[in-house]
Amino acid sequence: MSKVSTRLQAKVTKLYMDMRLKRISKLNWMMESEKAVDALRQVEHADIIPELFYAHLLITKEAYEAVEEVLEEAAEWLRANSHKAPACHAYYLYLTTLTKDDEAYDERVTVKLKELSLKNPELWQIQWLLFYTDRSLAGKPLEQYHYLKRMFLKGCRSPLMYLEARALLERNPTFLYEFSEFEVQLMVFMIRQAGMSNRVSDILADYMLNRTDYRYLYLVIMCGCYEVTPSKRMLEGICRMMVLG
Repeated sequence: MSKVSTRLQAKVTKLYMDMRLKRISKLNWMMESEKAVDALRQVEHADIIPELFYAHLLITKEAYEAVEEVLEEAAEWLRANSHKAPACHAYYLYLTTLTKDDEAYDERVTVKLKELSLKNPELWQIQWLLFYTDRSLAGKPLEQYHYLKRMFLKGCRSPLMYLEARALLERNPTFLYEFSEFEVQLMVFMIRQAGMSNRVSDILADYMLNRTDYRYLYLVIMCGCYEVTPSKRMLEGICRMMVLG
């Protein structure tokens, strides 16, 4: 993959994050994403990934007739290459669920994605798609949160994973009852890229103030908490952490 392709894919991801975080409107997101995806299709015209991105964008625009043609072409490519591109195959299957309103079909796709995941445990992208298709996770925020944590342990560092975890944590800040490396990285993501709520900050502050060991990221987190909810106690904790460092 060329540097241009990598940059364009990063732009597509950032635009999606900005839309989810309400930094840009959904209309602006769709317009800017279409420009980035079109450019990516020009650069990687022989690759299936830009076409799948394009299909996903068409689905968000509810252009179902156009997306059907794109998915048919993708299916033809996958019939010859799916063994070499299991993540693309999984993405294609996920996109087909978005064009249907069929619970039984969704369940069949979930089974297929689980099979692909077992065969390719190193591909976190397949597990990521299962996060959206597996109905056993629906309405179970704690299980969803632990699912994302397992993805992290298997090597996933996608900002989209952190974005979903942030959404779960904002609604359920008590999930911070444990503070593993996943939570450390999630807090740093929230502070640097996505913002932190008062509820999360309040729970996190009590935990961080009881730390007796130094780590630079702990200092980053404490400063982030102070920015959200300034207090003399937190300022003293920051100074103590700096002394430890």
